[in-house]
Amino acid sequence: MKKFLKGINKDVEKVDQLPATYRDALNANVNFIKGAISNENGNVRIGDNFGDVVGQINLSDDSILVFAIDQNNISGILLVNTIAKTIAILYIDEALDFNVKNPIEATSKINANGEILVYFTDNAYE
Repeated sequence: MKKFLKGINKDVEKVDQLPATYRDALNANVNFIKGAISNENGNVRIGDNFGDVVGQINLSDDSILVFAIDQNNISGILLVNTIAKTIAILYIDEALDFNVKNPIEATSKINANGEILVYFTDNAYE
């Protein structure tokens, strides 16, 4: 099975392109298991529920957890299903107090029951 191990180098002219690099690999995904290169999926507008996104995390089930603030300055956590192209509001509360000046950092883990646990902070309070 052929594996693609080349890098991307766009700082040179085509005639000076190094032999072990790709030139036009914009948004390319390299699948080392299958030995293939494909384009990244495009952008699709799913909804207009919230105004400002202050953080997001891609989950292992191809969904995206979004931390956002709506037009009334109410914070919320939304789950975007990228396959079905739907949005579910998981939690909405002013007490979350998200702020665009404090971007949210998040990580996720899968527990023994197969549930996805998400941990997040905006480092606003110490």
